[in-house]
Parts: sequence; structure tokens; C-alpha cells
Amino acid sequence: MQFDFFKKTLARFSVASLLVAIATLQGCSDNTASLNNAATPPPPGMATVLQLLVSSQQMLSSSIATTELTAVVLDANGQAVAGEAVTFAKGADSTAFFTNIVGVSDANGIASATLNIGGDMTNRVITVTATAGTAAGSNTVTVAGTKIAISGNTSLALNASSTLTIIVKDSLGVAVPGVSLSIASQNGNPIVLSPATGVTDATGQVTATLTATNAGTGTDVLTVTGAGATQTQTITINSASFKFTAPAVVAPATTPEIVVNAPTPVSILWTNGGAPVVGSAVDFTTSRGTIAATPVVTDATGAATASVTANSTGATIITAAGPGGTPAATLNVVFITTSANSATAQAYPGTVAVNTGGGTTNQSVISVVVRDVNNNLVKNAHINFTQVADVSGGSLAASAATTDITGSASVNYIAGSTTSGQNGVQIDATVDMVNGVPINTPVTSTVYLTVASQALFVRLGTDNKVYPNTPVPGTHTKQYTALVTDSAGNPAPDGTEVRFVLRPAMMTLPSFFKGHYFWNGIKWKQTITTSCVNEDADYDGLLGAGEDINGNGRLDPSGSATVTATATTVSGFAIAQISYAKEFSFWAQMDLEARAGTVGNDPPTVVTVLLEGATDDYGSETVVPPGVVSPFGYGNDLTVDPQTGAPLTLHNFCTDPY
Repeated sequence: MQFDFFKKTLARFSVASLLVAIATLQGCSDNTASLNNAATPPPPGMATVLQLLVSSQQMLSSSIATTELTAVVLDANGQAVAGEAVTFAKGADSTAFFTNIVGVSDANGIASATLNIGGDMTNRVITVTATAGTAAGSNTVTVAGTKIAISGNTSLALNASSTLTIIVKDSLGVAVPGVSLSIASQNGNPIVLSPATGVTDATGQVTATLTATNAGTGTDVLTVTGAGATQTQTITINSASFKFTAPAVVAPATTPEIVVNAPTPVSILWTNGGAPVVGSAVDFTTSRGTIAATPVVTDATGAATASVTANSTGATIITAAGPGGTPAATLNVVFITTSANSATAQAYPGTVAVNTGGGTTNQSVISVVVRDVNNNLVKNAHINFTQVADVSGGSLAASAATTDITGSASVNYIAGSTTSGQNGVQIDATVDMVNGVPINTPVTSTVYLTVASQALFVRLGTDNKVYPNTPVPGTHTKQYTALVTDSAGNPAPDGTEVRFVLRPAMMTLPSFFKGHYFWNGIKWKQTITTSCVNEDADYDGLLGAGEDINGNGRLDPSGSATVTATATTVSGFAIAQISYAKEFSFWAQMDLEARAGTVGNDPPTVVTVLLEGATDDYGSETVVPPGVVSPFGYGNDLTVDPQTGAPLTLHNFCTDPY
């Protein structure tokens, strides 16, 4: 709208008159040049001036934000220059890019482009330039809206610890992974980060455990910077001693471990000036499971003891706090299980090349995930690895491993010097102990590998077709073709197996969208109000802690589409069929992976697939298209349900289920 106003204004007032006025003001200088020495002006119609305008000096930090750039090319007389090639540039910014480029000035001297910020959600200034011959113009666009939030217990006793959660979100509230954070204590109190690198994980989070060894004046200030943003948090530090005494750490563990479904004492000792604080209430809370008998009144020694229990495994934060939340302390513990019911072994990659000349470069990681009867991940499970069959002469780097807090452990398989045939290597992984105690019935999982000699390459491609009502009414099918070749470009032998996997788009890209369609007089047009990342951060298909970002009880957009698991080549080609309900069209984005059945192509060939719809579904005003409102929510600009007319509440972030 602002640009339309500018064009109308430009049409009413001659740019030449503006230049004349400027020249007149410049002529008021005491230093006048001789007419004989004046430089020869450029001939009319030559680009000498370029004005670069932006529709907005500020862009919100989101993957859908854009700003329109308009270059106005003028000659020395202020007249528009048509037909001039205009080049747009975005300086040193690593992710910003241009779309909708009109790179030749029109009759009004105007060329244009759309600036997109790309995948970098950092608050920053982008310097944009445009050139036409020797004429150049520049402008700046400020990217803003990314914020840092700090949550957790902010009242501590001296020498107590508190674990704070730090999250980085863009302007739409979407978590920003991969951001390097700097975290500092004003008092110099020690801080332990997880991840230790201080880089936000797939959920945009870093945790910081602060230990109040220095009370200062009774407060500390935590400062977090990153992504062009800064956030501070004041921490109150009480001079009293308020610390956990149970449960204790038992070597070789580095964190207290509690067995699931076993009520376990959790105790705090509260003293002030060395004397016990008697008769004060202490409230205990836990991030997993339940606390019994809380609040608890301190006894004659200043101790208060409650009981904690949980039926699931994993890292947990227990918090104890005095009246009004002061003083307070937190304790990191891990709930573990003592039994194993299942083990799942995988080989990555499933096919490796032979090692020649005594080399060990070509390897496969044999990973195992162990769970108990309640599907809990099992920490401290001892796994024996055995080569049951292997004619390639390969070996294992280790014969045993112990699972970590994620219930997983791995060893490397080193390929031998000869080929094995398809699935010719068999490796068994057997769980025989948990927490150093033998289990009644060992659990075994088997994995098969192939050691092969010839590398194959896979490339994926598709056409512009969507097959409606296939395989059943109300669905679409999209075909992708995998071309499998050897290093010389020859097609793989007929019958070569290609394995396909369909997952939500990787965390750096939007994986699903909220919004709706509206009739624009010609067709149904999509409006995307919010772009969200995949919620299944570890791609295990299980709803883990902290993964249900929008709180709707499921992982989005998992389960939106299916793909052919395997296909065999004919003349080097294999076909993958992606099928999905029509309502998901244009609302979900997936990654299609393809691997050949023989060595090579690991990691797999990956393409990002937007689930497309059929043109016929959006061409009639009287026929509402499937997915007129995104199955993931309508976002923040729809006040009335387009199907029922019922009023809707405004919603926004990806943390919202609507």
C-alpha cells in the first residue's frame, strides 16, 4: 500500500523539479566553478541516479516475513530510464535472498524484488543495494522480533543450585534451534550448561544450572545474549544454607538415580548462621512423578523429608522452597528402571563398502535402544554384541556397551576386505544386565548388514502431477522417481532395492502451517498465518517430554502422509508413492529419504516435499476446498469459521493447539 502511494506521488510531482531544487541549493555555495571548467553532464537517458526504497524498514523474524524493494532509475535530468538492467544485492548476510525479481526498469524507471530473511532468525540489520550501470543506491532493513525467555526458580539459598530453562523464539513464537548463547552471572557464580556448547537444541532450548556460591548483595543477575537479543534475570540469594542431602549420588553415576515406582526419600537441610531453622514449612515439587507429604515442617535439626515417586524414566528436576518461595534449591535426578523387556538394534548405514589394504575407514554404527515392559528407556543396560555370521572378515570395535539416559548404546562394525552378499553380516545384541544386576531373561535383537564392493548413487525427482482420489477417495498421491546409478553413470541392475522413508521436514525448515483459504474472486487463495517446526525432535515416533509443543496431545505433523517402504529398479528407476488425505494439501512439508540397497548413498538422498493439492479443488467459489482451514489450526487472523460461521478466538504461536 505504501508503495502504491509513492508511485502516485511520483507521477504528480516531477523528479526533475526536485533535482533542480537541489541544484539551486547547491549553487548557493561561495565556491563557484567557472563555466569553462564545468564537467560535461551525462547525456539524457543514461542512468546516473538510483533510489532504492523499501516497503518497510523492519521485518519480523519469521520464515514468512518479506519486504518489497523498489529501485527507481533516473538520468541526470531526473527523468525515468527504461530498459536498464538492475542488480539487487544483500551484502554479507548469509541467508537472506531475493524472489519475484523484476531486473529491468520499466517505463517509470522502476525495478523491484522481494527480500526474504531466509533461515537465520537473528535480530540484525541487512544492507540491501541495487545497481544499474554506474548508478547505485542502498538501504537498510532491520530484522527484529526474536526474543530470549528465561524460566525457573529464581530464589536460592547460599550454595544451592537452580536449573533455569532458556528458550529462543522468533517473532511468531517458533523455537529457534542452533543459536549460540552467551550466559553470564554478575556475581561470577558458576553455571553449567546443557548442551555444554550453549547452542539451542531442536526445541530452541538450553538449560543453565546456577550454583549460588557468591551471594553478593543478596541478588545476582543472569545475562543471556544470542541471536541479536539480550535477556536478564534477577536471582535472589538468601544467606541461609538450604541444600539437598538426599538422594545422594552413587558412583559411577554423576547424578542421583531413583528407581521408578519406588517411593524414595528426598531431604533438605535448612540452617542459618550454622543454627538449624526449626518449624518452617518446606514445599517440594518435581518435574516428573509425584511428591508425597508436602509441605514438610523442618525438625529440630533443620531437616525436612518428603517422598518422590515416578512411573517413567528420564531426567527430572526436584525443587524445594521455603515460605513464599524463599529460600529455594533444585536437584537434578534421573529416574531409572531395573528391568529390560525389549531391544531394538539398527545398523547405520545398513550397507558398507569393503576395506582394502588393511584400512578401517568403512564402518557402520550398530546402535541399540532398550526399553522395559512399560516402554520406558532403560539406563545402565549392559549389552553384549556378537558377530553371528560374517564372511567378509569384518570386526567389531567393542564387544559390549552400556546404555545412557536415552536408553541407547552403540558400537562400530568395521567392514572386512571381501563382500558378504545381501544381508550377509548378522550381529546379535543381547541385554544381560541392568544396573549391574543380571536380568532373569536376556533380551536379544538382531541386525543384518551388507558389505559390498560397488558404490551406487540415488537421485530423486518428480513431475508437476498429483493423482487425486488415489489410492482411495478423499486422498492424493504424489510420485517421486529414484534414479540409481553407479559411479560411471550406468543404471543399477534391475531388481536393486531402494528404501524410502518419509519424515517431517528437518528442524531448520517449517514442517507444518496454520491458516486458511479465502475466495479472491478467481480462486481459493491460501493464507499462512503461522509456520511451525516438526514436534518429533528425535524422530522416534514417540511422544516424549517437551515434544508436544502445541499441547494437542500428538506429534505434528507426523502421520500426515505415507510412502512406499521399498521399490525395485527397472532400468535404474524405482518409484515412490506418497499418499495423504486431501485436507493436508499445502499444509504439511515432509522430507523424503531414499537409499539404495547396496553400498553408498549414506547419509541418504533427501528432498523436501510439500504435500501438493489438485488445481481443480480450488477453482469453484461454491465448492469449499479440502483443508479450507489448516488441520493444524487457523492461526491468528480468522475470526469466523469459514464453514460454520461460528466465531473463533484469535490464536497465534505454534505453542497454541488452534
